[in-house]
Amino acid sequence: MKTKYLVIGGAVFLLWLYTRQLRAQGDFLSNSKDLPRGIRNNNAGNIRISSIEWRGKKFPNTDGEYEQFIKPADGLYAIFRNLRSYKLKHGITTLRATAERWAPNFENDTNVYIKGLEAATGVNANDYFDLAGPDAWKVVKGIVKNENGTNAGVAWYTDTFIKKAAL
Repeated sequence: MKTKYLVIGGAVFLLWLYTRQLRAQGDFLSNSKDLPRGIRNNNAGNIRISSIEWRGKKFPNTDGEYEQFIKPADGLYAIFRNLRSYKLKHGITTLRATAERWAPNFENDTNVYIKGLEAATGVNANDYFDLAGPDAWKVVKGIVKNENGTNAGVAWYTDTFIKKAAL
């Protein structure tokens, strides 16, 4: 009898987890307060408000501090765009330099951020990493996890969803 309830409870938990991931990847802004701010704003990189005319930028912005995007893919694309500019405009070519710019010490524990990017990419923080290359999605994945945590241990966005957002 106990096993039956454990199986049912496990199934309910997996269904709940799956629906949270679907909401996170959906084409809508979720007002659910149980989701992290970056996921609710479709801005999983927690990019601060700027005058940049991002693809899919939401108007009016109701957050007041961070950009909001119409679709989650637009927020992910903004992360890719920022990373490309880090390389092309600022000459950033390591995960350490990326984290120090994206998550400076006055706002974050940059060393923890660096470890998250190393885990996501499998690359040492001081080694060359092409932020505009085909594996840039791994850095995006690391940024999303650092900024939003996980969905009960599962990534908010699938690898395929992140890769498609670069286009």
